[in-house]
Amino acid sequence: MDLPQVDLIKLCTYLSCVMDKSLVFVMFLLIISLSFSNIANSITWSEVELIIECMRLFSKTLQNQPHGINSNQWDFMIVTFVTWTNNIANLKYKFRRLQIKSLIGALCELFVCVCEYVKSCDKESVKNEWTEVFAQEINKAFLGMWFYISASYMENSSEIPIVELPFLEKFGAIIDHLDCKLLFNNPNPKLPKWSKLVTQSCLLLTHSVNVLQMWGYHMLQVLIPGLVELDLAAVTTNTPHEKGLIFNQFSDTLSNIRDVVDPLLNEFKLGDDSCRIEPYTDSYTYTSAYFLLWDILLSLCEFSSTELRYQYADWLKNENLLNSLLDNIYKLMPIEVMHQSEGKSKQSVDLFSGKFSTKLSGACTSRVIEHMVCWCYFSALSQLPALVRQWWSQKEPRISQIVEKVTSTYISPQLCSREFSEISKNETKFKNMVIKVHPSVREVVAVYTVDEAQMELVITLKNNYPLSSPEVQCNRQIGGTSHRQWLMQLKMCVLHQNGRIWDALSLWNNNLDKKFDGVEECYICFAVLHQGTYQLPKLSCHTCKKKFHSACLYKWFSTSNKSTCPICRNLF
Repeated sequence: MDLPQVDLIKLCTYLSCVMDKSLVFVMFLLIISLSFSNIANSITWSEVELIIECMRLFSKTLQNQPHGINSNQWDFMIVTFVTWTNNIANLKYKFRRLQIKSLIGALCELFVCVCEYVKSCDKESVKNEWTEVFAQEINKAFLGMWFYISASYMENSSEIPIVELPFLEKFGAIIDHLDCKLLFNNPNPKLPKWSKLVTQSCLLLTHSVNVLQMWGYHMLQVLIPGLVELDLAAVTTNTPHEKGLIFNQFSDTLSNIRDVVDPLLNEFKLGDDSCRIEPYTDSYTYTSAYFLLWDILLSLCEFSSTELRYQYADWLKNENLLNSLLDNIYKLMPIEVMHQSEGKSKQSVDLFSGKFSTKLSGACTSRVIEHMVCWCYFSALSQLPALVRQWWSQKEPRISQIVEKVTSTYISPQLCSREFSEISKNETKFKNMVIKVHPSVREVVAVYTVDEAQMELVITLKNNYPLSSPEVQCNRQIGGTSHRQWLMQLKMCVLHQNGRIWDALSLWNNNLDKKFDGVEECYICFAVLHQGTYQLPKLSCHTCKKKFHSACLYKWFSTSNKSTCPICRNLF
């Protein structure tokens, strides 16, 4: 059924004489939806305008009158929207036609409005219906369009006409509203798998058009929770992926980008010169891609568990990638930030206090690159302080002083405040431990009580934290406990395992809890919980019955070149 606009209007005019006006409008929109079956063959601008105006009507209603929509109106809206989506998704192969492009743009705007309405709706029935009935089909349609359209632009990577930018921005707005869980759990064989989405997104990162570069970045941001879940499951069950950690999926892309960025910065000296990247050049494209990809890697660390972050940090250390990033950061950091003698300006503080702009319509300027540089340094110190500390300790005194000044001025106050805030929010979670925070002196006091005995721990953060490790003192001890081993483990967690103060306190408390609950400690590290994997000692010697952490035992076998028990020396 493909009625021209004049016939539709005549039909609705006739029906309005004999039927309720609201029912006429419903039938009118239903006819428009049904007319999509032959839309690709012959469609006029008048018909396109009519359909787009109906989509805009739905969008404005969802935006401006969300509480005035009753169940019947919502049912009609969502069914019509699904019909439009399926029909337009089938036309993605002709998206370069201006009529189809206009329809896709209006549909994307409606998709965003529908998602925001469902998210803010206080009716559980609406949310459940969306999740159980419509979400999978809608996400499948939009993801298929994203994959095909992005691949088309990558194949024709020549300069894109400026008239296409509004369409790219409109379509790109749907990416942040895609459901990550559906992207990973969808069994549909026609839907691209997450690995293909990662590959396609990485290719987009190096596209010369900023909006397409942001398509890739935003898609990777949507995928992050699912990627972390995959790695967490692999680490927990000890069944690694064929290609290793998710970080390995980005290795080739990062290497290709470094092949351009590293030579560009080779002639600049750390702390002396600052390379200014001019917009609309290949240097700008690859430098922004470099820091966008690093932001993704650091975000993976942020969303991971303590155990998984330990694995990520180990991979970065073995590949020596973070040291290269930090060197490049201090070759691109603004001179006024590195050598400011008259106090810090608000403009410089803003570079570290908030994330760089990731808007699809954002301007390409040298200041954007500087913001990326400063934010990545802040993120690296937040997520991987131990690795940054090792890099800093190996630098010559002049560079070391510059790094310390920047960290103390711009980053340490924020990170200390974040640490204290996190501890304050969780201080009541422990049964036997009481925590007090003293921000004015950068001090945390933890008192562990069992029966009538107490153990007190005092942690003090220095002015250049986390470049310098916190001071840890044990003022009171519980007789008969292995407090030295646990104190050393706490320091190791903060110093070498990229743990936060809260992670270290949790580890210390859990070790004490399990010790007094009768759990046997590992006879290699003398701790109940392993500092890296946070696992209990489970492997026991068949002869002496002593228990060990699997990681500790593996290290013992590797270093001793023997397969004997560390205690009784019998074959394990």
